[in-house]
Amino acid sequence: MCSGVHRLLGYNRTPEGSLVIVPEEAEIVQRIFRDYLDGYSPKHIARMLAEEGVDGNKTTSGGTVFERNWNDQGITYILKNEKYSGDLLLQIYYTVDFLTKKVAPNNGQLPPYFVENSHEPVIPREIFQQVQAEMARRRKHWQEFKYYHSNVLSSKVVCGNCGLPYRQVKTTWRCDSKMNKSRHPDVECRNDSIRDDRLRQIIVDAFNALPERRDELVRLEERRRWGGLDKADEVLTRMETAMDSLEEEIREAQEAGNTDEEENARKQLAEVREKWAAASEQRAVYADKALHIRGLQDRVRAIAEGSEERPYRESPNGRCAKPDLFFRLTRPGYADGRVTECSDDDILRFIEKIEIGWQTVTVTFKAGISVELPREA
Repeated sequence: MCSGVHRLLGYNRTPEGSLVIVPEEAEIVQRIFRDYLDGYSPKHIARMLAEEGVDGNKTTSGGTVFERNWNDQGITYILKNEKYSGDLLLQIYYTVDFLTKKVAPNNGQLPPYFVENSHEPVIPREIFQQVQAEMARRRKHWQEFKYYHSNVLSSKVVCGNCGLPYRQVKTTWRCDSKMNKSRHPDVECRNDSIRDDRLRQIIVDAFNALPERRDELVRLEERRRWGGLDKADEVLTRMETAMDSLEEEIREAQEAGNTDEEENARKQLAEVREKWAAASEQRAVYADKALHIRGLQDRVRAIAEGSEERPYRESPNGRCAKPDLFFRLTRPGYADGRVTECSDDDILRFIEKIEIGWQTVTVTFKAGISVELPREA
């Protein structure tokens, strides 16, 4: 029985209260999670869905009616909803008056409880947790994302001489040390401006140079997997086992009335939990890098070999419990062959930084690979 859920995008509710996946709606949810991990904001995702005419005609338990009118609050609600990973948080609302059926948010009046594997997931739990970690990171570094989508290059172009950002002025980009001398009185930077059309051509050339670096991408993926994710998983598993053991020690000490042992176990548990939180955050970093490596490999494959135009398709039933399946089903479609124009999508999904040097421009991809090209054609 899945209570507390009315009309949720991606699911239908049976008369018995169970959640059943609606495949064509599940694809929309999977796309939203993938787009968010690729760097898009909820507001941007909502705008793309609306522009494409994607139908989100659902009423959620949070009272959001989309009806094609997508908004950032609705996207955020989806990204934070644990039900998509197959879990269920119960008693987040409670009945105030059984006669009138009036309900209210549960703000501590009753204990909420969590049910794992309550129903079929639309999103793998690992992907859901990765999204929650990314949401926390963006909240922490909110200034970095403030103007992220007004100009996708605005937060990525930096001066290779003084390290300050480059700013766009009409058709050129200039070092901020020259544009805001009062803000940087101690910075003497003589780096030249660069034309916007030349900068965008350099980005195109950087993408087209990637097929020659495919072996390097494979090595990056292997190092990230064996040297990062797998080791992080081992560490987290050991810590979770230790926490379970300490919780059992606390229960036994309470039953025996041994306050000293209970206090000691609680202290150890707090220390392990702190270490687990740090290790979990580090694992999220590894997972994020693995995502970008995998995504760039797909993009390079399309440049070198060509690929089917298959954006967000091939989901037979909407079920998606494994990360590998999630990435395969949500891979965007790319045009075959060499890149011919600089697209905002490519910049947002793949590029970490563009460093303007004296004679060269270095394009660094989120996957961890860099391409250096001459400033002048």
